Amino acid sequence: MRVRRLDRRGRSGYRGLPNQLVDRGSPADQESQSTHDDCDDSSPYSTQPALKPVTFTPAVLSRPISTSAGHAEVESSSSSISTPCASGDTTPDADPPTTSETRTLSMDGLAFASELKRPCIQLVNGVLHPSDVCARKITSIFKERMDDSGYCWKNVSKKTKDLYWNKFQKHFMWDESISSVIKMAWQRKAAERYRALMCSLRKKKDKTIHVSDSTWQIWNEAWNSPEFKARSLKFTANRLTEIGGPGSGISRHTGGSISHTCHAERLRSKLGRDPLPYELFEVTHTRKGTSKLVDARAETIKDRYLDLVMQSSQTQKGDSEVPIVNKAALYYQAVGGEKKHRVYGVGSQAFVFYPQSSQTLSARTSSEMLQTEIRRLRQTVDQLQESNKELRQSLLQMREEQGQYHEDIMCQMQEMMMQLEARFLQRSQSTTQDSTY
Repeated sequence: MRVRRLDRRGRSGYRGLPNQLVDRGSPADQESQSTHDDCDDSSPYSTQPALKPVTFTPAVLSRPISTSAGHAEVESSSSSISTPCASGDTTPDADPPTTSETRTLSMDGLAFASELKRPCIQLVNGVLHPSDVCARKITSIFKERMDDSGYCWKNVSKKTKDLYWNKFQKHFMWDESISSVIKMAWQRKAAERYRALMCSLRKKKDKTIHVSDSTWQIWNEAWNSPEFKARSLKFTANRLTEIGGPGSGISRHTGGSISHTCHAERLRSKLGRDPLPYELFEVTHTRKGTSKLVDARAETIKDRYLDLVMQSSQTQKGDSEVPIVNKAALYYQAVGGEKKHRVYGVGSQAFVFYPQSSQTLSARTSSEMLQTEIRRLRQTVDQLQESNKELRQSLLQMREEQGQYHEDIMCQMQEMMMQLEARFLQRSQSTTQDSTY
């Protein structure tokens, strides 16, 4: 039986029952009751209980949100309501998370958001794609930290190169099964972009890199050395070679930093079909805003190609059918075929246009990659074998030391036993003599 009583302040209570079992009613009833009590403070013997207002607080998740059901869990957790205690305070339905759990939740969300922002790159004909995006990011990574001895890519320390590679991995995603060939393609692109960056530094064109005075002095001394100047003059002479003949000028293009693969994709979107070799050549060798080609060699290739197309399009006497013209083969003939494993004007797209002629280059590139990987694996195996040899020697030495130590212990124990036996015999003899007397 419940007995109602009044406390000293005139508030009613229940005697004989725990506070947790007292029926307080719903949160809405408690709010209305509390409001009524506030309005009736003039009566010192009010029989209505004065409860604190009930607050509604959403329960906090105590575990990381998964990427698949994150939104559903947040919605369900936000709808939970706190239950009032007997003292008038509120207790959430779920335990609040600890600081480490909250940090896990936020870090998982940041990692997932970062994963979504990383673009996916591919390997097209042994080249990173999109090439221009990768090239710009590689150059920006270089500018974040320069090696003191890195006046050329060959002299950049392995530690710094590994740092560049690790930062590159944080900005892009790719299929993990081709990580090894992706790294090889990155090494080639990184060497190319580093040479261009150092060239702009030597010519005082790039002002965005801040290096120390001591580093700048080391670089200038290396650049002014006779050996470096001789190599630079040799490479410059090679670039100035007039491949099209005397007076044709050096080979140029207007493709910029965008790869031939990207130009081919743009043409494919524009034309609604795969572009022809000559169409790709024309886009990458025509001056912007004009129809004029970039140099005399390109003009010669154009005239030769158009003549071949015209000759192949003419019908033979007595034949009414229009001949089928293989324009890709005619362009290959116009540029003189493959030279030094390259087809002029189409860049890396030669693998697409002329797969037969590019098989040798592809096989050679694959062979070089394979040989590089084999050399790396051999170095790793040699290091492991050397470490294994050292461990075996250490183990053998420890066994020898343990064997010697065991022999020493046995010898000492034998000596002690002999000494004990001798003492025992002496005492026995002395005891026998005493008994005879």
